[in-house]
Amino acid sequence: MSPRVLALSLLVAMLGFAGLMASVGFLVRDPLPILAPHGSLELRSDTLQPPVVVRVSIDGSYRVQLVVDHPERTAPPDLALAPSGAGPIALEWQATGAFRHEGNGQMTRPGRWEVTLLADGIRESLLFVVRE
Repeated sequence: MSPRVLALSLLVAMLGFAGLMASVGFLVRDPLPILAPHGSLELRSDTLQPPVVVRVSIDGSYRVQLVVDHPERTAPPDLALAPSGAGPIALEWQATGAFRHEGNGQMTRPGRWEVTLLADGIRESLLFVVRE
Protein backbone atom coordinates (compact mmCIF):
# COMPACT_ATOMS: atom_id res chain seq x y z
CA MET A 1 0.00 0.00 0.00
CA SER A 2 1.36 3.40 -0.90
CA PRO A 3 2.08 5.98 1.82
CA ARG A 4 -0.43 8.38 0.23
CA VAL A 5 -3.32 5.88 0.50
CA LEU A 6 -2.30 4.98 4.05
CA ALA A 7 -2.17 8.66 5.09
CA LEU A 8 -5.55 9.35 3.46
CA SER A 9 -7.12 6.31 5.20
CA LEU A 10 -5.70 7.42 8.55
CA LEU A 11 -7.03 10.97 8.00
CA VAL A 12 -10.54 9.67 7.18
CA ALA A 13 -10.51 7.43 10.26
CA MET A 14 -9.43 10.29 12.54
CA LEU A 15 -12.03 12.67 11.11
CA GLY A 16 -14.71 10.01 11.51
CA PHE A 17 -13.71 9.46 15.13
CA ALA A 18 -13.67 13.22 15.81
CA GLY A 19 -17.14 13.56 14.22
CA LEU A 20 -18.47 10.71 16.34
CA MET A 21 -17.13 12.29 19.54
CA ALA A 22 -18.56 15.70 18.57
CA SER A 23 -22.03 14.20 18.03
CA VAL A 24 -22.26 12.59 21.49
CA GLY A 25 -23.78 15.79 22.90
CA PHE A 26 -26.67 15.49 20.44
CA LEU A 27 -27.30 11.84 21.28
CA VAL A 28 -27.34 12.07 25.08
CA ARG A 29 -30.48 13.32 26.86
CA ASP A 30 -30.45 15.68 29.81
CA PRO A 31 -29.67 13.72 32.96
CA LEU A 32 -32.39 13.30 35.55
CA PRO A 33 -32.03 15.22 38.80
CA ILE A 34 -30.71 13.10 41.68
CA LEU A 35 -32.10 13.26 45.21
CA ALA A 36 -29.96 11.93 48.06
CA PRO A 37 -31.18 11.04 51.57
CA HIS A 38 -31.38 14.11 53.83
CA GLY A 39 -31.68 16.27 50.72
CA SER A 40 -34.28 18.17 48.76
CA LEU A 41 -35.02 18.81 45.12
CA GLU A 42 -37.16 21.43 43.37
CA LEU A 43 -39.14 20.36 40.30
CA ARG A 44 -40.92 22.93 38.07
CA SER A 45 -43.74 22.22 35.69
CA ASP A 46 -43.27 23.44 32.13
CA THR A 47 -46.65 22.47 30.74
CA LEU A 48 -49.10 23.76 33.36
CA GLN A 49 -49.99 27.45 33.26
CA PRO A 50 -49.50 29.10 35.68
CA PRO A 51 -46.54 26.88 36.55
CA VAL A 52 -46.46 24.68 39.65
CA VAL A 53 -43.36 24.09 41.80
CA VAL A 54 -42.95 20.81 43.71
CA ARG A 55 -40.24 20.55 46.36
CA VAL A 56 -39.35 16.96 47.27
CA SER A 57 -37.42 16.25 50.49
CA ILE A 58 -36.47 12.89 52.01
CA ASP A 59 -34.90 11.82 55.27
CA GLY A 60 -32.59 8.88 55.99
CA SER A 61 -35.45 6.38 56.16
CA TYR A 62 -36.89 7.58 52.82
CA ARG A 63 -39.81 9.37 54.44
CA VAL A 64 -40.83 11.92 51.79
CA GLN A 65 -42.28 15.40 52.13
CA LEU A 66 -43.75 17.16 49.11
CA VAL A 67 -44.42 20.91 49.14
CA VAL A 68 -46.58 22.09 46.23
CA ASP A 69 -46.62 25.82 45.46
CA HIS A 70 -49.45 26.70 43.08
CA PRO A 71 -49.66 30.50 42.84
CA GLU A 72 -52.60 32.01 40.96
CA ARG A 73 -54.51 28.70 41.10
CA THR A 74 -57.64 28.29 43.18
CA ALA A 75 -56.91 24.61 43.80
CA PRO A 76 -53.71 22.57 43.68
CA PRO A 77 -53.24 20.14 40.81
CA ASP A 78 -53.81 16.45 41.44
CA LEU A 79 -50.44 14.93 42.31
CA ALA A 80 -49.20 11.35 42.43
CA LEU A 81 -45.74 10.11 43.44
CA ALA A 82 -44.77 6.68 42.14
CA PRO A 83 -41.64 4.60 41.60
CA SER A 84 -40.89 3.69 38.01
CA GLY A 85 -43.09 0.82 36.88
CA ALA A 86 -45.26 0.72 40.02
CA GLY A 87 -48.36 2.33 41.46
CA PRO A 88 -48.39 5.59 43.41
CA ILE A 89 -47.63 5.68 47.11
CA ALA A 90 -50.12 6.95 49.70
CA LEU A 91 -49.66 10.62 50.64
CA GLU A 92 -51.29 12.55 53.49
CA TRP A 93 -52.06 16.14 52.39
CA GLN A 94 -52.69 19.34 54.32
CA ALA A 95 -53.04 22.97 53.28
CA THR A 96 -50.31 25.17 54.76
CA GLY A 97 -51.23 28.39 52.98
CA ALA A 98 -53.52 29.86 50.36
CA PHE A 99 -51.31 28.60 47.54
CA ARG A 100 -49.29 25.86 49.27
CA HIS A 101 -50.00 22.23 50.16
CA GLU A 102 -47.76 19.69 51.90
CA GLY A 103 -47.90 15.94 51.57
CA ASN A 104 -46.09 13.23 53.51
CA GLY A 105 -45.54 9.57 52.70
CA GLN A 106 -43.07 6.69 52.75
CA MET A 107 -40.98 5.87 49.69
CA THR A 108 -40.62 2.17 49.06
CA ARG A 109 -37.18 2.08 47.46
CA PRO A 110 -34.40 4.11 45.89
CA GLY A 111 -34.27 4.39 42.11
CA ARG A 112 -36.25 6.23 39.48
CA TRP A 113 -39.38 8.10 40.65
CA GLU A 114 -42.06 10.17 38.96
CA VAL A 115 -44.22 13.05 40.16
CA THR A 116 -47.36 13.24 38.01
CA LEU A 117 -49.33 16.50 37.96
CA LEU A 118 -52.86 16.69 36.53
CA ALA A 119 -54.72 19.99 36.19
CA ASP A 120 -57.23 21.33 33.69
CA GLY A 121 -57.01 18.11 31.65
CA ILE A 122 -53.23 18.50 31.23
CA ARG A 123 -50.91 15.82 32.57
CA GLU A 124 -47.21 16.37 33.22
CA SER A 125 -44.60 13.93 34.54
CA LEU A 126 -41.53 15.15 36.42
CA LEU A 127 -38.85 12.45 36.73
CA PHE A 128 -36.00 12.18 39.22
CA VAL A 129 -33.72 9.56 40.77
CA VAL A 130 -33.50 8.74 44.49
CA ARG A 131 -30.00 7.69 45.48
CA GLU A 132 -29.24 5.12 48.20
